[in-house]
Amino acid sequence: MPRMMIILSDWLDRIEKAIVVFLIGGIVLLVFSGALSRYMFSYSIAWSEELARYFFLWGALFGAAVACRYGQHGGIPLLVDKFPPSVQRWVERLVFAGMLGFLGYLAWQSLGTTGRAFSTGQISTTTKIPVWVVNLGMLIAFCLAILRTIQGYFAGAYRVDRPVIE
Repeated sequence: MPRMMIILSDWLDRIEKAIVVFLIGGIVLLVFSGALSRYMFSYSIAWSEELARYFFLWGALFGAAVACRYGQHGGIPLLVDKFPPSVQRWVERLVFAGMLGFLGYLAWQSLGTTGRAFSTGQISTTTKIPVWVVNLGMLIAFCLAILRTIQGYFAGAYRVDRPVIE
């Protein structure tokens, strides 16, 4: 792989991990502060639950994109491993094409919902965050998952005989 691609991949790895750590840390802080304020001060922070839900959604999707890079989705090795070695390479290609098709469909649907939410100006109930921002996070995560799936496939992450471990 060219040096520039390696640098970009490392940079993207760091950004992905920072996003996931921020989101998971945010979930912990939001849920803890919401519960603490409710039980200690008898005051509910209404927006903490909604924001924690958005962080959870984004964290799961960005985490899935990270998993695509390393072929860590549980069903892929299990499926490919069930076939004889001569068929495994074809099944790997079929799984790769199926993943790209599925992620592409999800990205396309997410693009549509983001556009509709933007055009209507819809905002969330308690946080007053525009809904298109929430949907944009999903669109970015699905596009990133497509990129990471392609990257993982060519790095050999979906091969049963030589998995990528970093």
